[in-house]
Amino acid sequence: MPEAREMTLPYAQSYGVVPELVYATLTEPEQVTRWLPRPLKLDDQGPGTIRVRLMEQPGDQTYLSVDGRDGPWQVEVLVVAEGSGARADITVTTHRCDALELERFIAEAHESIKDLIAERFQPG
Repeated sequence: MPEAREMTLPYAQSYGVVPELVYATLTEPEQVTRWLPRPLKLDDQGPGTIRVRLMEQPGDQTYLSVDGRDGPWQVEVLVVAEGSGARADITVTTHRCDALELERFIAEAHESIKDLIAERFQPG
């Protein structure tokens, strides 16, 4: 079996809502379990970590442990305000996942996040 190598994939996605709604969708456990691609799941003992920060405020950050993949991986998300709402700058670092699988995971997560934000958005 070939040795796993570290791979980092940066990604950015814009959402037309306030940063706080994006942050909440990315950090509230009941929401995360709905957008986290299978076979990943929240687990306090998990080998992977999702770290989400709201803009440049060091106090506004959440760490989530995730289980379900071989080998450690980390997701760093920075939610920043932009003209049309908020943008999530995402960097995924993994040791045992090829680029196509990682892109599939991100696309699946993004679609679910987009649906959850639309479901929770209250205009006005």
